[in-house]
Amino acid sequence: MKLFKNITIIFCVALLMSGCATNRVKSSNPLSQNGDDFQSMSLTSTDFQYAVETAVKQFLEEPLSQNPDGGRWVVDINDVINDTPIMFDTSAVTSQLKRELRMSGKFIFTAATGQERAKTISQQRELKNSKLFDQSTVAVNGTVVAPDLSIVGAIRSRNVRSPDGKKQNQTYAFDLSVVDINSGLIIFETYVTIDKIGANKNFVW
Repeated sequence: MKLFKNITIIFCVALLMSGCATNRVKSSNPLSQNGDDFQSMSLTSTDFQYAVETAVKQFLEEPLSQNPDGGRWVVDINDVINDTPIMFDTSAVTSQLKRELRMSGKFIFTAATGQERAKTISQQRELKNSKLFDQSTVAVNGTVVAPDLSIVGAIRSRNVRSPDGKKQNQTYAFDLSVVDINSGLIIFETYVTIDKIGANKNFVW
């Protein structure tokens, strides 16, 4: 009886280990845990980190990332959309983008325009004609600084299954561009991809 129990335990452990092995996800993201064993086909915080660091590094290597006047570029975030079936806030990317670019000392971001514009700025302008407020304390017209550059883009995804139906490949693409607002020209664009390969089973999405 004891021998039977031991055999049963060994069999269950082996089955569990086999299931874990077949459910492993291999990611092209070098920052992922152990490189190949994070059990998610979805985007993770390390995926956002990798995409942002790669995009910023590429942009800073471009000569056009330098302001010819010697100062900092004024930038807004405009229309960075989530074009995947996964529900997440794109601020997971844009907040990190702003932080990394600000730390370079070459950029400053505005909240007056773009996707992340603050309502308080326009509300302050409405106080100009209000008799309830001391007009010397109200924001002065003509002082808001317009952006020089705008960051636009999308996070996209594509899923492909192997012919035998046993595996799936989930590709995420961070498609980002920097636009010169004055000329309308795209001065930089990048397409950072992350591939995840796993069994054709249900994963934590």
